[in-house]
Amino acid sequence: MADVSVAMATYNGGRYIRQQLESLASQHHLPAELVVADDTSNDETLLIVKDFARTAPFQIRLHRNTNRIGYRATFMRAASLCRSELISFCDQDDIWDARKINRCVERFSNPDVLLVYHDADVVNEKGQVIGTLDQSASSKPLGSSSAHPFGSVFGFTQIFRRSLLSLSELWSMSLDHTEPGGVRMAHDQWYFFLASAFGLAVHLDARLAAYRQHGRNVSGWADKQGTLNRLVHSLNFHGRAEQLALWEIAARRRAAILEQMQLLPTWGSRARIRPENYHVLAELYGTRGRIYASPNTIRRWTAFHLLVMRNGYRATSGGGLGAQALVADLVLGVPAGHLLSTITGRLGRSARLRRWLKRPPLPS
Repeated sequence: MADVSVAMATYNGGRYIRQQLESLASQHHLPAELVVADDTSNDETLLIVKDFARTAPFQIRLHRNTNRIGYRATFMRAASLCRSELISFCDQDDIWDARKINRCVERFSNPDVLLVYHDADVVNEKGQVIGTLDQSASSKPLGSSSAHPFGSVFGFTQIFRRSLLSLSELWSMSLDHTEPGGVRMAHDQWYFFLASAFGLAVHLDARLAAYRQHGRNVSGWADKQGTLNRLVHSLNFHGRAEQLALWEIAARRRAAILEQMQLLPTWGSRARIRPENYHVLAELYGTRGRIYASPNTIRRWTAFHLLVMRNGYRATSGGGLGAQALVADLVLGVPAGHLLSTITGRLGRSARLRRWLKRPPLPS
């Protein structure tokens, strides 16, 4: 089986990191190395890592950032330092099932597979199971049978081919569609996008990690089963017009990245997703944005009619907005889209609500 490097980003993770490290040492398929990139921790994190390194059954290499750069860039740096054929992202506060690496590596026997990801148990601070993380529903890449153009999965569930690192220079062009302010894609968004664009991202229907929730997670899990939670996430409290504008820009960025990748001899011929797909999607988001930005009813209706005439509400697997968007625009957007944008925008700027929502839902 192929060697695997584990890429871990740390920042003040001393409370839980030892249990995570011990779960790495218990893997049936041991990693060839653990690369720890630390983002200037000031607790006992580094001491714990160094102590573990003395008896670890694999090599540990430690890199410490000179200045704090955030989890996105720290994970990207950790991956860039890995040497093995396969790379597995690792959070500092979870617990891995002993079968995790072995089960994932088996799927790379198919050379078209560029990334494998799995599901997880969700646990509280004490390690007690409080839910499940099922990533099968919203993670299909654009162009597959049940796709979403911005599909993504959590990084701690991913193992990907090191060859994708050769595209890292283009990461600076990326844009996270969930975060205002021009933030680059998170590491997990980026590599899932690459794998989907140039090969296969394979879902493994198995819960192979305990995803710990402790109130200080950078991104987390929110139970979507309750009626109130489903309502909140369906409304997407981030300001409808400004969110659609962000999705438009993010789609154009992905198109531009794919255009650059098509010029690369190694990757151009492997593209499974065309830049035109994202250009079309950007136009649809731009038109839809007018439904929620304009205070004029006639203009909102005109934008909606234009989307219908362009078949813009076709299935997301076909590069469209989907039936859910059609219903939302007809029932809410055309009658009072600008008011909805104002209300949800104010709610979305609430720090307490943003913490509760954890991670914004996919476009709908």
